[in-house]
Amino acid sequence: MNYFISHLPEVEDDIKNAMEWYSAQRAGLDDDFLLAFEVEIIRILKSPLIYATVKNQIRRALIARFPYAIFFIVEGTTILILAVVHQKRKPSVWKKRKTKN
Repeated sequence: MNYFISHLPEVEDDIKNAMEWYSAQRAGLDDDFLLAFEVEIIRILKSPLIYATVKNQIRRALIARFPYAIFFIVEGTTILILAVVHQKRKPSVWKKRKTKN
């Protein structure tokens, strides 16, 4: 099956904020984060149903090398990214976003 990625508008801010933080830590670390994120998105596109369900139909993918998780749901052939958040953040971030839709 071919899947397509969609995301909530807040996801762009999630990624931007993480990249800004990593950029301030070390030059180029933001690029490493973005690459790791993109690699995980490709994995999700290939096999979204292999990821653990954390609540109802919400699944979580962990980003390699970084303490971030991608929360998403599969709706037919669409993968909807709800949030890209640090694993130490409270789950209310992605739970609130799901209830908006």
